[in-house]
Amino acid sequence: MDGNNGNNKNNENAYEENGNNIPYHLKRTYESLTRRQRELYDDLSSHGSKLPFSIKFSEDALDKESVKYQILHNGLRKVLGIVVSLLKDRVCAENDSPSKKKARIEEYRFEKIGCILIT
Repeated sequence: MDGNNGNNKNNENAYEENGNNIPYHLKRTYESLTRRQRELYDDLSSHGSKLPFSIKFSEDALDKESVKYQILHNGLRKVLGIVVSLLKDRVCAENDSPSKKKARIEEYRFEKIGCILIT
């Protein structure tokens, strides 16, 4: 038995219980940020599906004079514009190297979403 009668272990426990364990807090913060990043960017990865895609809207959105129609119309135009630009980009990048394609995707994500990915 050592001469400190277990005081080191007691000091370590008090250190952790009082929230003074900085490496522990850094690790927890990093894990939390990593988990949040996965939640945010899982939606951005492309997944194919054989299920039909549907857009739900109310009958009010069919009236061309309504605000709901304008919102639906503008939203669809925006989505279709993005799809067309991605298709054009894919056709133009057919002969590019994989690293160049990845850099292009990261640039696109940064422009459209306005954030930086941490990898």
